[in-house]
Amino acid sequence: MVFVTETQNKKYEVVRAFDRQNGQELWKTSWEGKIKVPFFAGKRGSWIRSTPAFDGERLYVSGMRDVLFLHSEDGRVIWKLDFVDQFSTPLPNFGFVSSPLVIDQHVYVQAGASFVKIDKYTGEVIWRSLEDDGGMYNSAFSSPDFHIQSRANSCTNPQRFGWSKPGNGG
Repeated sequence: MVFVTETQNKKYEVVRAFDRQNGQELWKTSWEGKIKVPFFAGKRGSWIRSTPAFDGERLYVSGMRDVLFLHSEDGRVIWKLDFVDQFSTPLPNFGFVSSPLVIDQHVYVQAGASFVKIDKYTGEVIWRSLEDDGGMYNSAFSSPDFHIQSRANSCTNPQRFGWSKPGNGG
């Protein structure tokens, strides 16, 4: 399958699945979640900016303010996290632009003015680290990376030059 995201009618976010062999659309899921981004970024459009992550069975999609776990066979939403509501953080000025990183049983994203580890099956937040004030110049533009350094695993946040241990966020 091939997955694509888009924003429609300046209001709805959409993910579509297509058959890799013939290009036929298999399913489409949409949800309300659009935000308007400011000045120079707005000239390029206010649409989903992150790339979905697929672990071979499950699809994780970042909208402009939330992350969703979708069943890859039919696009059914299994869980959804709205970080603005959950953590009482400001709406991200440029939208949620962190692409999800899936490692084992967890999804890592930069969202909710922090770096977050989520249980990929339940949507439960396991830990938050590198918390900031959100807004224009904080936690806005980067996706996490996974590194193995000196036999220790770490996740990095390139924008803030921080790192967290996948196990405990420390």
